Amino acid sequence: MTTESKYQIREIELAIKVGMSRIEMGKLRGRLTKGDHWDYDGRPKSVWYTHAGVQAMERILGEQPAEVKPVVVEIEVFEEVEGHRYPDDKIPKLPQNGLILEHGRPGWWTKDEAKVLANKFANRKAISVEFEGRQTICRVKDSLNFQPNMIIPVRKYDGILTAARQPRFPGKW
Repeated sequence: MTTESKYQIREIELAIKVGMSRIEMGKLRGRLTKGDHWDYDGRPKSVWYTHAGVQAMERILGEQPAEVKPVVVEIEVFEEVEGHRYPDDKIPKLPQNGLILEHGRPGWWTKDEAKVLANKFANRKAISVEFEGRQTICRVKDSLNFQPNMIIPVRKYDGILTAARQPRFPGKW
């Protein structure tokens, strides 16, 4: 038998229709009979309900107290804070900035960015950058692939500046 003829609906779809989570539906499924009302099928395996299973689940949901309702949570939306970015006309026209100059900033780019000033230190986990108009140290995994005048995405954690992403090759993302 095919999945369409034997089964009527998947558990995730049924949960969305009745407004419950899959976990709650799984707990209620414990009252039903495996094989008659539901079973695992498909690739990847998922729970499918038969027509009789859907009717049995409707009866169980009808017995539930009125308190069981989907909870509406209000989410506070914060205004997006603009980070420190270099204007496109101030970005040095060098090969290490080719990604930004030719294709624009990619989706993984952060709101804050800095310009690399120096990458040759005894400590290979630090580079010197210009961020928000001042020179500071930025933490990196390895400084070898960073190049001077390269614009990089950074993140700020309590006054500590870290590179958000590491170049894969010298001067190239």
